[in-house]
Amino acid sequence: MTIDAVITITNRALYIILSIFQTVTSIQEQTLTFIPKILAVFLAMMLFGPWILNTIVEYMNQLWGDFSIYVNK
Repeated sequence: MTIDAVITITNRALYIILSIFQTVTSIQEQTLTFIPKILAVFLAMMLFGPWILNTIVEYMNQLWGDFSIYVNK
């Protein structure tokens, strides 16, 4: 699975979660201050998600590449 496929799946999941959350809460007056916070988190995840995913993948590749060093010590 490529990184692009993972990002596409994540984006779709976030859109579905957001629509379900909107339906469940039915956006009442008390939730109006909560909605912008959630939208900001989702926006940040969509903007920084690829960078975070690349960083995690690089880190895991480094860990698995050096696995024999860790086992032999």
